[in-house]
Amino acid sequence: KQFIDNTPHCTFAQGEDQIDWIRKRYAVLSKHPLFKGMEYTEDYAKMKQWCPLMMEGRKPGDKIALTRSDVGTDVDFGSLTREMGKAFMAKGGNLLLFHTVTGLKKETDGRWLLTVKKNDLGSKTSQVRAKFVFVGAGGWALLMLQKSKIPEIRGFMGFPISGEFLVCQNPEVVAKHPNKVY
Repeated sequence: KQFIDNTPHCTFAQGEDQIDWIRKRYAVLSKHPLFKGMEYTEDYAKMKQWCPLMMEGRKPGDKIALTRSDVGTDVDFGSLTREMGKAFMAKGGNLLLFHTVTGLKKETDGRWLLTVKKNDLGSKTSQVRAKFVFVGAGGWALLMLQKSKIPEIRGFMGFPISGEFLVCQNPEVVAKHPNKVY
């Protein structure tokens, strides 16, 4: 409850080719138990009800479609990270902020040797030995896992994602868009 919120998810399609794709996608996903209750529409009034902000400036005859699932979730990764940090420190862990792990090597005794660079004006490099290393998600995760040379990383790769996160601080506008739309 502290970091997972129920947020309806929609998928938007525009043009005949995308509408054909979203129809096929809906036909398959709506049969799966995880997508029970998923809805599909090309009806302008229904789309305006689901995503009023997205429908502004569009006409009822436009070639568009939406699917919607009320059981989508949104993860507040900032809150999750804070809670994990608190729990780690409560167990006696030492949390280093504003640091970057630049090296990771498993030693013969099974412990990990990390090379860590401090990210401030007095930046210096130091080394830390640890029994366990937790690698979370993010831009450095794949690189750290590759440096670890653990067998499970074989075959993993990454690809760039250039999504944009748009933020609006106007409550009137935010109230018009209660969904995640892809």
